[in-house]
Amino acid sequence: MKLTVFFDLQELNKIMTGFGAKKPQKKNKRALKFVDRVTLRDFVFHLKRLYHLHRRSKPAREQNK
Repeated sequence: MKLTVFFDLQELNKIMTGFGAKKPQKKNKRALKFVDRVTLRDFVFHLKRLYHLHRRSKPAREQNK
């Protein structure tokens, strides 16, 4: 199973520098391979969960004001 994930580079780099990343990311596309559907399903579930957790966080809400 193969999954391609696209990221918003500006948002990704802003988040990564907040966690101490030294170099900005240059790719907005990542290709991932999974051995089975269950692993793929779990990854997508957690990716969506982390996205929603970040969007509902206090820093994200203050930024969108």
